[in-house]
Amino acid sequence: MKHSAIIALKCGTQNYEWGVKGPKSLVAALRRRCDPKFEIKEDISYAELWMGTHPKLESQVRTAQGMVPLSIFLKENQLPGLKYLFKVLSVEKALSIQVHPDKNSAVNLHSKFPNIYQDNNHKPEMAIAISNFKALIGFRPLSEAKELIKDIPSLNNYFNIAQACDERETLKKIVSELVKLDNNALKGIFDEILASQNTDMITETFKTLFEQYKYDIGCLFLFLMNFVELKPGEAIVIGPGVPHCYLKGDIVECMANSDNVIRLGLTGKHKDVNTMLQLTDFTPYNAQHFKPETVVLDCKADTKSTTVQYKSGFDEFDIYKIHVAPRDRQVSIGVKASSIMIVISGASKVQITSKWDEKWKIRKGDVFLIKLDATLLFEDVKEELLVYIAQQN
Repeated sequence: MKHSAIIALKCGTQNYEWGVKGPKSLVAALRRRCDPKFEIKEDISYAELWMGTHPKLESQVRTAQGMVPLSIFLKENQLPGLKYLFKVLSVEKALSIQVHPDKNSAVNLHSKFPNIYQDNNHKPEMAIAISNFKALIGFRPLSEAKELIKDIPSLNNYFNIAQACDERETLKKIVSELVKLDNNALKGIFDEILASQNTDMITETFKTLFEQYKYDIGCLFLFLMNFVELKPGEAIVIGPGVPHCYLKGDIVECMANSDNVIRLGLTGKHKDVNTMLQLTDFTPYNAQHFKPETVVLDCKADTKSTTVQYKSGFDEFDIYKIHVAPRDRQVSIGVKASSIMIVISGASKVQITSKWDEKWKIRKGDVFLIKLDATLLFEDVKEELLVYIAQQN
């Protein structure tokens, strides 16, 4: 379509080993729609669907000349570059305990270790649950951590040794001591926890992490970090230096256009313990601290259709969720140029009003770049519709 405010994108997947395998992966199902030649294989983990211009896995645009990288398409059409990277994740196995650098640290790390930290940009991010979702985020208050480990003497010892003038320094000392443990010391702590008769969520999750990663130091962070369970539509915001670890479930995720990750545990990839200790925010927070500001733009009590804005608090992006019930005739939203829209589930028609008026049919797995400021009117909803839009700030 020569004159159009939106254009379809072909997007690729990252097959990290922690992803959901085969046709059970939401990521795989979504990619199959935007890439008709894509074949789902039972034994492959489909972890992330990437939507954007990051060179590691750039989205493509179909033109008269063939498939063109999105960054080239934007440049040739005098459209602004994207400041964000949009993703869908399907998590079966825990991701690494990780942090992302701030802008200055990202520049320094890229300068010193370009093969490890390939971007010179920060990576603040926001995750919104599509399914029930579990994660670790930020350090929990020290009093909570002490309560969790009170019946684990071998671990409790490190808390007693690391007492400092404030909680932040105490937590940093605890982590600094734990990462120095040799295999025998780690095994002693792990075996004590595994022998516990407790059936609480933390102990059961520890056993799951042990099944996945054995005697990995990252398992112990379960006792230090906030354990969060998100219901569909709930979200967390992760700033620079905030430790986090996704455990299980499906999410949409948006971040500044970067793939810089500093890892400490729960991974077979490169671990950079010293950099992690330098850049981690050890401030203890309640889990509520990481919830973003949300604004309900439209809510229909009779049908439960909603339009919600999730404010990231970052310069690069916000996210919008549009949920439309089948019996709703019309739901509309105004969006800015350089937004990316993905249909997570359902099907409908969308009337687009901008420089040109046009109508598209959309369904699960469709991904579009919205090139111009536009109003989108979703109508003729055949199945319950769930759409997420990443909007450039």
